[in-house]
Amino acid sequence: MDYPQLYEPGQLNLLFNKRIFFICVAHGIYTSLALFFIPYGSFYNVAGEDGQHIADYQSFAVTMATSLVIVVSVQIALDTSYWTVINHVFIWGSVATYFSILLAMHSNGVFRIFPHQFPFVGNAWHSLSQKFVWLVVLLIAVASVMPVVAFRFLKMYLYPSLSDQVCYHTLST
Repeated sequence: MDYPQLYEPGQLNLLFNKRIFFICVAHGIYTSLALFFIPYGSFYNVAGEDGQHIADYQSFAVTMATSLVIVVSVQIALDTSYWTVINHVFIWGSVATYFSILLAMHSNGVFRIFPHQFPFVGNAWHSLSQKFVWLVVLLIAVASVMPVVAFRFLKMYLYPSLSDQVCYHTLST
């Protein structure tokens, strides 16, 4: 009620238009290229800490899927401006659910829920126990998230929107 001009960008369709749409498409293409080519280059002719060859397509798939879940969860967390218990449950719960399903599907022990139907038995345990895989996941997360963080920081610093100005004004008073 104090700042009615904050509603103008939505009314003038400035928050979602063709330019914003194509920026989102370009971001999606960049993220998908990073999700594929960073592990592809990293897994080229590499051996694990235990001396076994980990450059197989199962380890590659586990690394890509794990990276995707982490990158998307971090980006959702960055887009969340008001945190509630429900946000925490769904964002971090989805990561926990991913790992529990992944490890259950790939398990060859007590937790095996799909007997004789999944060919990658033991692969998730083997892949996720390698430091190399976690370094690749971290590299993908940083390469995917840092351009977004840098762009948002520069945009807010150089060209602050009206809502940025109001937030800064209310925080400084």
